[in-house]
Amino acid sequence: MDKEKKSKLFDIITTIILLIIIIVLVAIIAQKYLSPSNQANERAPQRTTATEAINVEVLTATPSLFEQTTTIGAEVVDDGKTINLTSSLSGTLTELIIEKDMQVKEGDIIGYVDPSVPGAEYKEQPIYSKVSGLVTEVASYKGQEITTNTTLGSVKTKGKLTLEAQMPEKYLSSITVGMKGSFITSAWPDDKIEAVVSAISNSVNSSNRTFTMTLSFNSDEKIKEGMFVALTLVTNKIENAITIPTTALKSYLSEEVVYVAVDNVAERKVVSSGVQEKGNVVIASGLEENEIVIIKGNVTQGSLINIVE
Repeated sequence: MDKEKKSKLFDIITTIILLIIIIVLVAIIAQKYLSPSNQANERAPQRTTATEAINVEVLTATPSLFEQTTTIGAEVVDDGKTINLTSSLSGTLTELIIEKDMQVKEGDIIGYVDPSVPGAEYKEQPIYSKVSGLVTEVASYKGQEITTNTTLGSVKTKGKLTLEAQMPEKYLSSITVGMKGSFITSAWPDDKIEAVVSAISNSVNSSNRTFTMTLSFNSDEKIKEGMFVALTLVTNKIENAITIPTTALKSYLSEEVVYVAVDNVAERKVVSSGVQEKGNVVIASGLEENEIVIIKGNVTQGSLINIVE
């Protein structure tokens, strides 16, 4: 009996001690989280975060000339003329000494003709080239009966190098003779060469809806006939256009907007955009000259901002 009473007493004392410990811990926790000073400390950082200014970069809306360019492929061609070679005498072509891709000079002998006719024999006579250039075609053969109108071959004379480009039909209204452009080659991509539109074809290719455009440029020994180049033309100009980086143009409730800085606060403005070019966009309406546009910084309506340079 004594052992049983001692065991019950020990259990009661242990339970009391555990309860006291629990009560003390609860009191400490309650004091820590429910005291007025602690609540104030918890709220203080929230007020600081809510009013913290956002660093932004800006630019001033300034009207200027906006140019939209188009880059297409073009080929370097020689504008020399193709001229047919003929004989000054009729008769039998006894020798033809021209070949395709052969260079000839004015006055070179290109063949011989026997002008003899039945009852009258004559000595073979040389046939002279009347032009200098590259033989592009051989049209006759030895032993052929020729006249003064027979084409013996064709020669392309050396002319001036020009550019030829095929432009989509939609550019007919914006391409004019005298328009300036520039081109680069794959061999010298850092050397930009100026060019001017010198001619526009009178017709449109019905199969691909393009027209031919010819451009002239100052001779450069690096440029060779047959080279393929990248031609850039200014196809659209807008005077007094306000432009901003395309990244500054945002969307809000399905409307185009920008944010402007007003007394260190971000203000949302609904705008209408126009054409884009190389990372910039024209603002057609909704933005006034000299307004300060936020171009970098995650802001919304009413955000406090800090403009950084």
